[in-house]
Amino acid sequence: MNQPKPTSPALNQASPRRRAAAMAALSWQRLLIEVVAAGLAIGVAGPAHATSVGGPTLFGLTPKPAYNGHSRPYFQVNLAPGQTATDAVIVTNAGKTTTTLQISPSTGITAPNSGTAFDGYFQKCVRDGCWVTGLPSTVTLKPGARETLRFTIHVPDATPLQQYLAGITAQPATSPPAVPIGSTGKASAKAVIVNQIIVGVAVTVGSFSQLRTRLDIPTVTAGTVGRTPRIDIHLHNTGQTFTKATGAMSCTVGRKRLSYPVAVDTILPGDPAVVPVDAPRLPLGKPLPCTVQLRYDNGLTSTWSGTIKIPATPHSIIFHTGPGTYSTLPAGGIPAWAIALIMIGALTLAALITLIALLLRRRRHDRTQQKPTAS
Repeated sequence: MNQPKPTSPALNQASPRRRAAAMAALSWQRLLIEVVAAGLAIGVAGPAHATSVGGPTLFGLTPKPAYNGHSRPYFQVNLAPGQTATDAVIVTNAGKTTTTLQISPSTGITAPNSGTAFDGYFQKCVRDGCWVTGLPSTVTLKPGARETLRFTIHVPDATPLQQYLAGITAQPATSPPAVPIGSTGKASAKAVIVNQIIVGVAVTVGSFSQLRTRLDIPTVTAGTVGRTPRIDIHLHNTGQTFTKATGAMSCTVGRKRLSYPVAVDTILPGDPAVVPVDAPRLPLGKPLPCTVQLRYDNGLTSTWSGTIKIPATPHSIIFHTGPGTYSTLPAGGIPAWAIALIMIGALTLAALITLIALLLRRRRHDRTQQKPTAS
């Protein structure tokens, strides 16, 4: 995102040091704009609130009600390989200004910690997202208007039997103006926050009775967040259906058995996920016998048992490598000589900055002393 270069007289007349600081603040502001602009508010039902030049824009994206008049939170279809179905999504504008929305198919994925997310919108379709076709790329709605958009779902030939997830994504075609999000000293930051609504399109290929449901726990690892023990439960959906699970992790400490609840959101077929569980009261640096037991799909159980050891030292070390700059390195994974070299480099950089500041101050002092005095 391009920003105008500062041209104010005050900045141009400032000392090199203050000018560099101001430029650094502006660069920080531009960086925050670009990073935060990637953040998205995603919903499935109800209007999304987006800021536009003419005022707030309220838009909605919902599945057309079922044949019996009942509302649907998302689309569900059951097709065989090679079959096609049609459906419709309703786009509404509850705002006070005419708005243009971008419409795009998207692809369902499993979020890193379980739960569904979507990817591949407003670009060339990938995988399941390519099954949804026939949607317009944009739609313009007057205030209070609504429009029904028909689309097609086609399952390619020879598609393996399992459940798949696509989506339909909508967002304003025009980016809203930047809004302030904070400031520190003379630096401030603004962000462009783009709102999206995504409606899921769940496709079951084949009969549900033909599909196998299975959730595996390949391994369990341990770490810390600060001084709080955290257990990471690694999961893999090796079945053919969307899978959720609930259960508990328990560890034996001396004569006590400490237990912690575990909740696993949706994991798509073939996908992995890592579910973190904070485990206070577990000791650091000691081998602990632990068990994880998860229940899913009306009676199925997945179990892991083994020994874990929560490291007594953190997994990472934070170094101050310059003014306002920090670097994170894995603890124990960097040789001592490398860490020493990094620290020497950081100290050298700090010394150079201090030396430059002293030289600039001395130069200004010398210029002041050399000015002729009025007789």
